[in-house]
Amino acid sequence: MRTFRTWLVALTAVLLLAACGFQLRGAQTLPFKSIYVAVPDTSEFGALLKRAVRASNSTTLAERREDADAVFSISQDAMEKFVLSVNNAGQAREYELRYRFGFTLTDAKGRSLISPASLLQQRVVTVNPAVAQEVLSKQQEEELLRQDMQRDLVQQVMRRLAAVKPLPPSDDGQQ
Repeated sequence: MRTFRTWLVALTAVLLLAACGFQLRGAQTLPFKSIYVAVPDTSEFGALLKRAVRASNSTTLAERREDADAVFSISQDAMEKFVLSVNNAGQAREYELRYRFGFTLTDAKGRSLISPASLLQQRVVTVNPAVAQEVLSKQQEEELLRQDMQRDLVQQVMRRLAAVKPLPPSDDGQQ
């Protein structure tokens, strides 16, 4: 009887989740056939974004700007670190990591699909300067937070790219 009740509760929970429209976030469907991602080859953010575009299965990555329906360009990519609080000895106790990211999206004719946009991610790191062994673990934590911020920003960018409405063809007298 107890097993039946457990199954009944689990089935009810699944049905309620399905009824409210819940679904796992999948790959984004982008509104253009190809995109050129204008980022340096060494950019970690660029690699994550290209991977997300490939996962969309609806859009291909163009090798050249001229071959793309849309061009993604980065205007700002900066990681900053600020001291939030200090102890009595003047040593930092809390840091704030900020990741600022700016980008634009244009169509093949250079018309703006997304005007210059800026995104910001923030995370707080606490430090105990009295414990020397904690320094290495806090450096690793900072690196993990930085990577997490990059992944969050890629997801935000992909959602914005998926929401783009393509511009109608311009009537410039050419056929």
